[in-house]
Amino acid sequence: MALHVDIRNCEAGEVSDATLFTLGMTCMVTGINRVTAENFEDFLARVLFFQKTIGNIANRPFTRDDLTPFIGLTANTNNETEVAWLKRISKQAMEEIRREA
Repeated sequence: MALHVDIRNCEAGEVSDATLFTLGMTCMVTGINRVTAENFEDFLARVLFFQKTIGNIANRPFTRDDLTPFIGLTANTNNETEVAWLKRISKQAMEEIRREA
């Protein structure tokens, strides 16, 4: 399935294809496929948690300022509850730790 990212409802302006791809990957990583004003803090928290446990999604850490313009973004990725997401990310982190040990 192709990755589709829609930023028409965002205030980000024009972005590169690489940025769109990274945003789509961020939605996959966070388990949030629709970023709204209501769930932005959860989205940001998941991004920051992922960066602290697994590593950066992009070539540098994301910040609130990087992601705020993309409120309104949608992607054709899975949506996960926080519990399911934490289970998946914890498993990934443990696998990474075992590889490095």
